Order: sequence, then structure tokens, then C-alpha cells
Amino acid sequence: MLNLGKFAAMASIAALAACGGGSGGNDPPSATETPTPSQVRVIDADTVDVDGTRYRLFGIDAPEARQTCRAWGRTWDCGVAAAEALMSRAEGMTCEGGETDRFGRTVGVCSSGGVDLNAWLVANGWALAYRQYSDDYVNEEEQARSNRRVSVLAVFDGGVIGLFDGFRSWGRS
Repeated sequence: MLNLGKFAAMASIAALAACGGGSGGNDPPSATETPTPSQVRVIDADTVDVDGTRYRLFGIDAPEARQTCRAWGRTWDCGVAAAEALMSRAEGMTCEGGETDRFGRTVGVCSSGGVDLNAWLVANGWALAYRQYSDDYVNEEEQARSNRRVSVLAVFDGGVIGLFDGFRSWGRS
């Protein structure tokens, strides 16, 4: 005759073995576990580091981090402002891409909360569609132009901040 304690122990072991033993890494995450947040560093409005990979945002051109813009006799740090705009959307940022540019950066599309950040930057006047490489964001640029956000770099509280006609030639010889 089996001791009831031994029987219960053997039944528990058999049940654990039948369902994978309770370990082995195949268990779904518990409700209290949270995904590891991405480590994001914004270099400028079209270059970011996400979890150690440097990405060049595909299909857009934005001011360099140290670039200034001039309008109505005033100079302002449009590169810093554009980078800060992207940083304001960086929480949960992920990027996907495959090709590598001549500087070794992965060319890709970044998103956060289901929003295509490349498109967001163009639609909000922080970047231009980079037509030399893609037509993907031309509609966003046209939308921004119609909202007066690309013929002027940005609109804050209804006030025009700065004019530009492109960033491609700045800082390049």
C-alpha cells in the first residue's frame, strides 16, 4: 500500500513533467514582467542609435545637429530643435532596416507607439522627403507644405520660426 504523501509527491512530479517542468524558458512572461526598454540616443533628426545599432532614417533629410537656420535676420538652432522633436517621440522607439549606407549606418524606418517617425518628422516640418533616394514621404511633405510647416521649418503656437529650402548642402564640401 502506497503512503498518501509519497503518492501526492509522485503525482506532482508527473504533472510537472507533463507540462514542461515549470522551467526551460518556454513559459509565457508573467503579468508583472515588462519588456526591456530600448536604449535610444538621438544623434540628429535623421540619425539615431537604438540598442547599439546606428540607424539613418530612410527617405528623409533633416538638419544636422549643429546646423543653424536663418530667417528674418535671426539665427536659431534648427538642428537642435529637430533632434529634440524626435527625442520627444523616442520612448519605445524601434527601427527596422537592412541596407547599410556609406557611413556604416543601417538605413531604416523607426517607429514608436505604432507611429512611423520618419513620416512624422516630415509631416511636422522637421525634415524633408529625401527624393534622391525615395518618394515614400513626398505626400507628408506636401501635407506639411499645405499646413505651412515645410516652407517654414516649424510652426510653434502659430508663429513662424524659420525658413529653409533643404539641408543637403549644409556642412558638405
